[in-house]
Amino acid sequence: MKTSIALGILAAMAFAAIGCGSPRVVRGITSRADQVKFLYIEGGDTGVVKCQLGADGTLSNCHPMTVALED
Repeated sequence: MKTSIALGILAAMAFAAIGCGSPRVVRGITSRADQVKFLYIEGGDTGVVKCQLGADGTLSNCHPMTVALED
């Protein structure tokens, strides 16, 4: 009984440590030729992810871009 309670507490702590991150919300999408860029907000951070767009609509080679956004 004590073992199952301890395992339950351990599982809850592990979930709290990794399962409660800020959601990433896409605020804008732009595309040009075979490139797509996503503007996202995650917690207090804002960033851009750039991807290659395949002929069938699949995204590949996605990577974050370094940007400096000004108010």
